[in-house]
Amino acid sequence: RRSELRRLPRGCPLDIVRGLEAILREYSALNMWEEEKGEHSTHVTKRSTKDAQRLEALAARRSVLLALVLNHLCYFQPKTVTLEDSPQGLQLRLGLSLEFLSAAAELLNQRHLLGLRSGRDFAKTLLTTDEEDSHGCQFHWGTRSGAVGILRVTTVGNSVAFVCMNDVWVLWANCTKDTAEVLTTCSSVERYFNFDMDALSSDASKD
Repeated sequence: RRSELRRLPRGCPLDIVRGLEAILREYSALNMWEEEKGEHSTHVTKRSTKDAQRLEALAARRSVLLALVLNHLCYFQPKTVTLEDSPQGLQLRLGLSLEFLSAAAELLNQRHLLGLRSGRDFAKTLLTTDEEDSHGCQFHWGTRSGAVGILRVTTVGNSVAFVCMNDVWVLWANCTKDTAEVLTTCSSVERYFNFDMDALSSDASKD
């Protein structure tokens, strides 16, 4: 619904981080995953039957949350996704933790990045910054026209890529060929968008 989308802007990477953090918290709190343990299994089954309507509503909300993450906040191309049926299932499949998102938000709130929104804003700031001074962020343009840009953010031992297309940001979550990898594995994101890394390095050195 439009009201759901309005509360999840995509004007900058920080918007995406905040949106994902809110949804992952709500997703893990849905209270729809029942554990059947020994002598309690009969009780759980009876309670689940009694609460069928509640569980149906929770399942519908779960579907909405998945759609908001995968179809709105993330760059994800397949039509379906397989998740572990648990409160942490979405976090595990994405390869994101609330700790990482909190650290990423702190990084993106640094003084030299705060207020940056468009791809050109990040390019102007980061393509003229020495790598050791980039504080965990790297930006690349995919084309000379600036139609696609990628911001890599590395913190607490993890790295993700934010993709900017016509100044709309999404999180790369399209690593689907290798099921052993989480969706946000971003080692091939530049290749996916046909980036010429040699040309990008050359262009960056001229700026």
